[in-house]
Amino acid sequence: MNLEWIKYIIDEPYWDGLNVVPILLFANLCLGVVYNLSIWYKLSGQTKYGAFISVTGAVITIVVNVIFVPSYSYMACAWATLAAYGGMMIFSYLLGQKHYRIVYNLRAMAVYTFITIACYLLSLTYDNLQSVATKIILNNLLVLLFVWIVYKMEIDNIKKINNNVLPTDKSN
Repeated sequence: MNLEWIKYIIDEPYWDGLNVVPILLFANLCLGVVYNLSIWYKLSGQTKYGAFISVTGAVITIVVNVIFVPSYSYMACAWATLAAYGGMMIFSYLLGQKHYRIVYNLRAMAVYTFITIACYLLSLTYDNLQSVATKIILNNLLVLLFVWIVYKMEIDNIKKINNNVLPTDKSN
């Protein structure tokens, strides 16, 4: 949502390529989730599933690129990356729940994902404003709104974590 001012740190001929940035950011978020989910097959000694998940991502990447790159150029590559990492994330989650169940707070993850996408889509509604400063202010207000919502939803968990901190050694 801050590409409006960040784009000025790169040369203007590259500005058209900035359209892939939100797609690739979301794709890499999915990849981060894949890395975190990968703990199940490591703990269970079933690392063969890691290979299956990686091959799935490779197949998705190849298929999407072969089909869509001729028509959509580099944008297809960005969507292929999102499809691959998203597919790997879902595949890893489903396999993990079957072979080494770990309880995740899917509700909170869905809420955060929905709020993030909603904020981004909302920012697109005023993308045609003439004032760059106004867009920057509105976009960063949306970011602050998101941070505030996460804080409100997680403050109880933060307090629980802080209360379970080991006491310091006072014998010294």
